[in-house]
Amino acid sequence: MSKSIDEIILQHSTRGMDILQKKHSKEHCKEAAVAFKKLENGVVFLYTGFYVEGFGETDGPIGTYFLALALNS
Repeated sequence: MSKSIDEIILQHSTRGMDILQKKHSKEHCKEAAVAFKKLENGVVFLYTGFYVEGFGETDGPIGTYFLALALNS
């Protein structure tokens, strides 16, 4: 069986996000993408997160840059 995006993201969780997911939807990322796709075209603001040592880039400036590229494609 394939894993959801949420499961892949949280498989190495050390900040308790995996605990929160057990109480909510198992496909939070998919639900967000579906809701986002239903919106009319307009201005989107992308805010960056911060670097956490020992973890791959996911929500900092580089991740935000690639998200912007994906949204513009």
